[in-house]
Amino acid sequence: MKYKCKKCKTEIEINKYTLVFRNMKIQNKDAFCCKQEMECLTENEGIPTIIRNEYTKEDRIIQHKAKQKEKRLSGKK
Repeated sequence: MKYKCKKCKTEIEINKYTLVFRNMKIQNKDAFCCKQEMECLTENEGIPTIIRNEYTKEDRIIQHKAKQKEKRLSGKK
């Protein structure tokens, strides 16, 4: 994603970034310059890959069931 500062006209390209929820909208945490959000120059790049750092309750249930099935198949109790 390419970004440009509205005040100083600095341009940056960010490949990996963290999204945060600020002022009732989702923003790129690293796309700030001159104490304001930079303008995004890249449009319609497709769907980004989202990497979650935390497990949800459903994730833990799926992992637990997979471990139980693995134990049954290997014959362990």
